[in-house]
Parts: sequence; structure tokens; C-alpha cells
Amino acid sequence: MTALFTDKVVLVTGAANGVGRAIAEGFAAEGGRVFATDVDAANGRDVVAKIVSAGGNATFIHADLTDDAAIARLFAQLEQAGDALDIAVNNAAIDIEVGNQAGLWEPETMDRVFGINVMGVFNCMRRELRWMERQGRGAIVNIASLAGLVGVGGKPAYTAAKHAVVGLTRAAAIQFGPAGVRVNAVCPSAIRTEMLRIQGVDDEVMKSVHPLRRIADPSDIADAAIWLCSDRAQHITGHPLVIDAGYMAY
Repeated sequence: MTALFTDKVVLVTGAANGVGRAIAEGFAAEGGRVFATDVDAANGRDVVAKIVSAGGNATFIHADLTDDAAIARLFAQLEQAGDALDIAVNNAAIDIEVGNQAGLWEPETMDRVFGINVMGVFNCMRRELRWMERQGRGAIVNIASLAGLVGVGGKPAYTAAKHAVVGLTRAAAIQFGPAGVRVNAVCPSAIRTEMLRIQGVDDEVMKSVHPLRRIADPSDIADAAIWLCSDRAQHITGHPLVIDAGYMAY
């Protein structure tokens, strides 16, 4: 079977762990030339080493997406590597409203969460969109959350930030669709990652509120992102794709 993304250039942010790691590995397995970026250099390089050892094509670029100057350097490195940017998956995010921070409505928490979850996405997107607009093609997927479509008690900053990501997705899809650029979002519920473990939620309790009685694996989200960026989804843009084991069916 022919790989979906042979020689396509793919940028994945937040690629060092969890969902981002699965996305980077998934695109590489489908023939993509993956540029993986993260503030976590050690794990980011480990992801790339494993992709390369499996026969894939991947490069790690260290970047702190709370720093627009660092994002500018990231894209300068991408431009030096070639003239195409076919796919971008904006995954990097944090969720710090747990334990004593949950539900406090602190401005400092809002600033920190928005700094990476919204401004990091925005500052990557504005470069990705212009690049893709110039070349007349491209696909962007933003990893949002079910919290981008519904409210989550105790997480005002995360909920507001993920709603913003869905809003950016829709606005970009409308503006850049005529240039041949598709922009979608993936909105997962619970995913079995370190971020979920830190929340301290019991597995069985979490499963009980999902009709399929399962928690998503990072590969479930990667598969959705891969599909949205493929020609099999060429008529889809501006869509927040829910990956939730049936949670929203209630």
C-alpha cells in the first residue's frame, strides 16, 4: 500500500511526549518528512531517533512556543530545509489547573495557559498559513479538546483556551480556504497520557462517563489528525472533529 504522505513536509509541535509523539511517529510511518519541535529537548530527540531507527525521516528542532522569537527561528530553520510546508499539526499545550490550582480563576494561570495553548498556536498558525497560502496548498490540524466545545468546571483557563483554538481554526478555514489551505481541529476527551495521570482521576470513573467505556490512546488522536491531513478528507475544513468514545452523545 502506498504511504499517504511520501516526501511531504510535516511540522508537529509538542512532539516529545504523549499525543504529539504519536502524531510525529504516525506521519513518519506514512512517509512524511517530520520536523518535530518541543521545549523538551531530551525526549524530542529520543522521538526523532526512534523514528529514524525505524526507517523514517525526522528532524528535531528545539523551540519554546511561548517565545515568538523562538517560533520565528523555528520557521527560519524550516525554510532553510526546503521550500515546502505541506502539513502542520499544532499540538503543544499545557493543563495546569489541577490540585490546588483547580478553579481558582487566577490571572497568572490564565496568562500561562493562554501563552502556550492560544498564543503558541496563533503564532505558529500565522506563519503556517502565509507559507501555505503562497504555495497554494496545505493542511493544518490544531489539537483542541472537548473542552473547546463544552464547559469544564474547575478549568476556566484551559476551557477558554481550547475554545479559542476552535475559534482560530474556524476563522482560518474561512479566510484561507480559497487559497487551497484546509484547517481543522481535533477535540478529544480523556487521553491516556501523563497529563491525564497528573489529574488524578480514577480510570474506572473516567471510563464510566464514556459509552464505549474506554480512554483514548494517543494513537487514536494521531489517526484522526493523519486522516484530516490526507486527501481522504479533502472536502473537510473548519471542522472540530470530536474523538470522545461517545461522551457528547449524552
